[in-house]
Amino acid sequence: MNGCRWSFRVAIAIALLGLVGMLVSPVAGLLTATVYGAFAWGIKTRQRWAAVGWLVFLLLPIPFAAYLRDQGWGQIIVFAILQLGIAALVAEAAVELWRDEMASRLAWPWAIGVVGLLAFLVCLHPYYFPTASMEPTILQGDYFLTRTRFLGTPQRGELIVYRYPTNPKEIFVKRVVGIPGDRLRIVNKQLYRNGAPVAEPYAVHEAEYIDDYRDNFPSEPNAHLPDSGRQMLANDVRNGELVVPAGNYFVLGDNRDDSLDSRYHGFVPQENIIGRPWLIYASYGAHGERVPRTAFNTRWNRLFKVL
Repeated sequence: MNGCRWSFRVAIAIALLGLVGMLVSPVAGLLTATVYGAFAWGIKTRQRWAAVGWLVFLLLPIPFAAYLRDQGWGQIIVFAILQLGIAALVAEAAVELWRDEMASRLAWPWAIGVVGLLAFLVCLHPYYFPTASMEPTILQGDYFLTRTRFLGTPQRGELIVYRYPTNPKEIFVKRVVGIPGDRLRIVNKQLYRNGAPVAEPYAVHEAEYIDDYRDNFPSEPNAHLPDSGRQMLANDVRNGELVVPAGNYFVLGDNRDDSLDSRYHGFVPQENIIGRPWLIYASYGAHGERVPRTAFNTRWNRLFKVL
């Protein structure tokens, strides 16, 4: 019964790590402790489908991690090796329990639980926000879940998570203010769309001065722009307005005076969009550029805030 014994120990160890992790991330730590505590109980009580469900839970996320590849191939390979190593122990436990005629055959609770967990992993992806460019909507130090499936077409006013056009390894979060066909301009910090001023209760302007390019757009840039930004100004400005081309979106940060967005990097192609921010699951107060992750630094009022 080595497979069952060692699988139980591993599950308990991960569950305990989850409990300790609650000091850093209360929601993620509690979820980890609950899931692996359930697997440990299932193995201990000889539930054969607990081992099978755990095995599925370990193996299926690997190809999805490779598909998203936000953390780089090195981290994905380490993740896969760890998952496969634990899966080998759990597979041994599953064989032992399957051969044990006295083991419980109750399947449906484990099937429902594993399907729910996998749907969570496939459709939601965690991200950390390191800047102040989306304040006050998303704060520096917020950790949030992003919906990555069944998104439909982005609409005006929606938040999106996307790959930075000039460096797809970087992940940005901004708000869509222009969809294909829209005519946009900014005059003294006021956004106009298709000739009409846009009410934006979520936007803030903290700088007391007017920047000729940032606050009166499109205009002659006063900062270095990447190729995508220069091409946008060269090819898509008509009669003093920016016209959003097909298959692209124009995005701005809610903190308008401190945001690297489409004014600088250009349009966001449809294929660069990863998903939509959904729920804040952890948040830590920043001290300068440092964001300590402790229970004492947790912004409890931010937890479970829907974006």
